[in-house]
Amino acid sequence: MVLMVVVQVVVAVRLLAAGAGMVREPTATRIAVARYRIVPVSLLVPTAVVLPVAELAIGALLLTGVTVQPAAFAAVVLHAAFAMAISVNLLRGRSFDCGCRGGGRVIDWTLVLQNLVAAAAAASLVAFPPTRLSGTDMVAVIMLATIAAFSARLLVTARQVAVLAGRVDRLMTRSSI
Repeated sequence: MVLMVVVQVVVAVRLLAAGAGMVREPTATRIAVARYRIVPVSLLVPTAVVLPVAELAIGALLLTGVTVQPAAFAAVVLHAAFAMAISVNLLRGRSFDCGCRGGGRVIDWTLVLQNLVAAAAAASLVAFPPTRLSGTDMVAVIMLATIAAFSARLLVTARQVAVLAGRVDRLMTRSSI
């Protein structure tokens, strides 16, 4: 059942990171919510306020283990909604900053897949809730999950740097002709 605790911590850290990024940039969050063109204009500001609070609350509930199954169910709903909102916009032919974790990433099908995987991970917590670990074991799991999350982010960043380096290389090649 340690695997389920790792899943619990990873889903929690993902939500906490996203919520923290939105809280740090409230104006950017309102703009991001508006870009999706899913929420009526009259609900843009309330949605931009509630969304990061919901992410932080769900993440905190998962991380502390207070109410894993209800929090995990809420995480399923949230990630499925994100995947749907991104998919709808991609199918509309739109391209813009996703507004996740402080921004800097354009919506794409990989982001849809990441949200669906996160929803599936959260669903596994609803179906197979983890057992309580001792405090020392939980610290170890949190450390491992954090290292895994940072490693995954590092890989994504490395991929983005490689793509940008390829673009720079192509531009340099064109300009020297």
